Amino acid sequence: MNIVLYSPRFYPLLGGLERVTMAWATYWQQQGHTVTVITHTPNPQPDNCTYRILRQPSLWQQWQAMRRADVVLMLNISLKGLPLVWLAGKPLFISHHTLLTDGDYARQWRQQLKRFICNRFARLNICCSHYVARSLRRTVVVHSPYDANLFQPGSGDRNPGSILFVGRLVSDKGIHTLLEAAARLQQQGLPFQLSIAGDGPLCEELQAFSNTQQLTQIQWLGAIDQPRLVRHMQLHQLVVVPSLVEPFGTVVPEALACGCTVICSNSGGLPEAAGGWATMVPAGDAAALTSAIQAALLSPNKPAATAAIAAHLQGLTVPASADALLRAIQQHL
Repeated sequence: MNIVLYSPRFYPLLGGLERVTMAWATYWQQQGHTVTVITHTPNPQPDNCTYRILRQPSLWQQWQAMRRADVVLMLNISLKGLPLVWLAGKPLFISHHTLLTDGDYARQWRQQLKRFICNRFARLNICCSHYVARSLRRTVVVHSPYDANLFQPGSGDRNPGSILFVGRLVSDKGIHTLLEAAARLQQQGLPFQLSIAGDGPLCEELQAFSNTQQLTQIQWLGAIDQPRLVRHMQLHQLVVVPSLVEPFGTVVPEALACGCTVICSNSGGLPEAAGGWATMVPAGDAAALTSAIQAALLSPNKPAATAAIAAHLQGLTVPASADALLRAIQQHL
């Protein structure tokens, strides 16, 4: 099958959507399909992959690639790319990795338009969680995958009292709630070490807050690549995901696969990502998060290699996800 993935954002950007797109493209190419990624993201370095990448192509090049394809899959809806899909005569398949909420007034009309197009014209809306699917029609849920070959338990001991946060430093990730919980833990005299892996527009503000609260037990790691993230997860006792809004939360299965105890908020798709194997707390509740972290740090670290967790994670691997997505598309061609 000739598959075109339309993904305006792509590698070398390293967000969750970019990693999912790369994983699916690589897997389908390995399975004998012909995959082309159309993206507006430049790469100063030569691409080293088995599938074709069209970077910043002309409209003619994009139309030609789509016209030859059996399937065109949009990674999140793009108003800019829609006319090309229709002109190529292809049915509209969209993989959704974010919630089409109204947001502020400036974005409201665009989000409403996108939602209308998805509900009126999409042949199938493939959603990363039931949470994302709830505002759309003609949906199937295919959870975002994690890299099972990379995220695995380590052989060494974990650092006692170690807590890890992974994510963009933006308000939706709930990092303020985690820092408030850290301040409470420090006031209680509980020994811990919080590592924050990520970067974003709130970095300076958050560091200023931690200085104001005299939080001395925080390490700012900045943005890190996945191999380094795996090493940190293998050494940390807890991974905390305090997001206020989260479409799915691939960091949860990644942490479970590395053998970490996971605490996350009960918002969005996080309960689906956890599959019942994380301690859930109300989003934005610093007191509840403090209590959950305290209880986890004072109890022995649970072994992660259980059959039930393994069964949950098996459904979130790249092959399971990519196969389910392609089956869903084939059923609607």
